[in-house]
Amino acid sequence: MRAVSVTFRCRNLQKMKRWYSRILGWEITEEGPNYCYMDAGGLTFGLLSAMPHDWYYPTGSATFLDVEIEDPITTRSVLAERGVAVKMEETTEAALFLHVEDPEGNIVSFFKAASQ
Repeated sequence: MRAVSVTFRCRNLQKMKRWYSRILGWEITEEGPNYCYMDAGGLTFGLLSAMPHDWYYPTGSATFLDVEIEDPITTRSVLAERGVAVKMEETTEAALFLHVEDPEGNIVSFFKAASQ
């Protein structure tokens, strides 16, 4: 068994679509008036527009998305160039993390695993 996709519910589909395609460079593979799908390097990443009366409307609690990176220094520079602030940098025994927020408050955690 393996996961093949993840979808975020969002209040502003256009803003979220621009952010993920511009900041992460994910290519839009399919879209419609209320959704879009992107290629996230082997995982399909979806965005679904939600209205306040929908049962799947975002509740305000942040979703956490991990994105593996090769070079934290380059990633930090690219994020800064694109106007994205690193909210927290964290180093653990397992990895270095750069935590940012998307336009709707979901946490995107760029990480580089510690060397073996």
